[in-house]
Amino acid sequence: MKKIRVLADPYVFSLTLTMMGGCWAAVIACMIMLSDPSTKWKSDLDKVLTYPTLFLIPFIGTCISLFWDTKWANVLVLSPTNIELRSCFKKAIILSYKEYPFIYRAIYHHSIVGAPDCGPEIVYAVLSRRRLSFFEQTHINQIRQDGNDVIKIKYSKKRYRLLLETLPPKMSRELERIFSPHL
Repeated sequence: MKKIRVLADPYVFSLTLTMMGGCWAAVIACMIMLSDPSTKWKSDLDKVLTYPTLFLIPFIGTCISLFWDTKWANVLVLSPTNIELRSCFKKAIILSYKEYPFIYRAIYHHSIVGAPDCGPEIVYAVLSRRRLSFFEQTHINQIRQDGNDVIKIKYSKKRYRLLLETLPPKMSRELERIFSPHL
């Protein structure tokens, strides 16, 4: 079986990392304040236990926020007969290729300082249960994922070849037709 890592929604991912970065900055600021020599410690054990506790709280928050939702750390296992969606701490979901009749080449422009559609173009191969509008195909990161309606796979030449090998013949021909003008 071939494995393809499904990447998270870039906007939500950057928001989470920004929030976790703020937590880590607060921890570092607390550590600097606590290492002040004028601070009175009751014992050296208090000092030894305080630092690991300050690091542990944001570390646990980071882990929980990244693995709580199924779209963060998914591994998509493709076999000739079905799609298996594996998530951390959850049971694998087995899906049929027949459930995803539509294949699209979708993009989004990574915005630079809030300027819309002027950054580098990031390409995805998308398996979908429904027809996507042109806007959804060009702003794939703004699609709300309710359940497993859309499976986004970040494009690379290696993943493209892997998809051509593992998808059923009809779907691989469709994928080749969609991506061949852009190679």
